[in-house]
Amino acid sequence: MRVSGLGTKSFYPVRPSGGLGAVPTARIQAIQMFTNAAGFASSLFVPIWLRREMYASDFTVGAIVALFGGAAFLSQYIFGRAADNYGKRIFLLSGLVISAFAVPLQALSQDPYQLGIARFLVGFAGGIYPPALLAYTHEMKLGMGRSVSFGSLGWGVGTFVAGLIAAYWAVFLASGIMFAIAFAIALMLPPVKEHRLSVPLFPKAILKNNLPIYSSLLVRHAGASAIWATLPIYLSVNLGASNFQIGLLYAVNALTQFVVMYNLDKVPSIRSFTIGLVMSSITFVAYALATSVWLMVIPQFMIAISWSFMFVGALKFVSERNKEIATSTGLVGSTIALSNIFGPMVGGVVSGWTGNYTTMMYLSALITVVSTVIFLFQVRGELGRSPYAPPARDEE
Repeated sequence: MRVSGLGTKSFYPVRPSGGLGAVPTARIQAIQMFTNAAGFASSLFVPIWLRREMYASDFTVGAIVALFGGAAFLSQYIFGRAADNYGKRIFLLSGLVISAFAVPLQALSQDPYQLGIARFLVGFAGGIYPPALLAYTHEMKLGMGRSVSFGSLGWGVGTFVAGLIAAYWAVFLASGIMFAIAFAIALMLPPVKEHRLSVPLFPKAILKNNLPIYSSLLVRHAGASAIWATLPIYLSVNLGASNFQIGLLYAVNALTQFVVMYNLDKVPSIRSFTIGLVMSSITFVAYALATSVWLMVIPQFMIAISWSFMFVGALKFVSERNKEIATSTGLVGSTIALSNIFGPMVGGVVSGWTGNYTTMMYLSALITVVSTVIFLFQVRGELGRSPYAPPARDEE
């Protein structure tokens, strides 16, 4: 019989004595840091590489970014559920080792079609381990905000290193090495007692239970990903930024996220998510108004703060409401990846049609306002309570 219902504190395993102290905590944080450093470093200059070296159009750039998002969507959906059904460790380790081999293969691409296939493989490999890692974090009773904050630190380190190295093939190789290091660290994680669940292929109860997060996150992040798909090109072509300056700007974003996320564990999930939504809409306008590389520092700070509140709020929201931690957090990742499918496509079409990247920035601000309205409407009866405590689901 399927284990169903809402998770409570009594459901989760207690910390075994001597096994979940400072060393395992540091290992989880190190895995977050190295995997995010590897992932973002290997993605940062892909749009510029496509445009400068392969002469790809904005539409092609958007399509390849969308292909990557589609692969990540499928992977996190499939393996989040599988981690709840069959255990977390096997998917954590396999995802890391496959990523270590897949990322360097991008350097062999000779044209946009080959790079598109390579990005699909990287996206699929990179979606295997995150749900298992987040579930592992929750079952070890670690603060979600503090844990994922090291992912943002890794993003900052990775993008800065990518800007410093600059050579595309060397960045891909360095990213593969960082995934290998994360795999080696994961091998040293202590086992945790976990309950294996029977999650259906289409987890409609989980989707319904977390619909306020999934739906509004999907709309908001579609607008954001439409900007990110061509932002490196905008910075390079329109504002004259060098690869080093682009890496530095992204590092500012990521390091700010690290500081903010690290201190968000005590902020109620609904309040945190709402703050992130409202601030995002203001930030997208700020991107359009920034007319130089150095003025771009301001929206980079703003987007870091807004995303920190949104992402931590989303993860806390679903982990408070579900026993199926890998599935529910995997669906957060799948939602983000799904927005990365059609968001970049829209961004590529709008930018190519209008010839003006700032048009998409204003459109994204409008989309985010819609997302905020959707979220507040769905949680309108719960704004005064934290953590959110919905009625229990019936057993199936």
